[in-house]
Amino acid sequence: MTSGPIPQASPWVSTKGKDDEALLIAAPSSRVVDVDESVGERQIAKLKNLRSTRDNGRVKQTLDTLRQAAQSGDVNMMPAVLDCVRCYTTLGEICDTLRAVYGAYEEPVI
Repeated sequence: MTSGPIPQASPWVSTKGKDDEALLIAAPSSRVVDVDESVGERQIAKLKNLRSTRDNGRVKQTLDTLRQAAQSGDVNMMPAVLDCVRCYTTLGEICDTLRAVYGAYEEPVI
């Protein structure tokens, strides 16, 4: 790593770490990104197309296998997750299945 000043346009900030070693950390960004609404519409259309063309019976079967693996508590779930992905199960569907078994973490209010 080279030392020296960091250009102003850099998204990184130099700081001192433990034992005065130089560290680079991400600078907070105050920029707002505007995303065209058509991007979301295209993604929704792709998702609808995916769900209409995939083997939904196979998706249900792999999600059931994943649910059973999660409920057992002593089975490696990774093969079940990979089977879900291979038949185009969405990340949301996988997460919903795992949330149904484990629930969702909620930070306690202090």
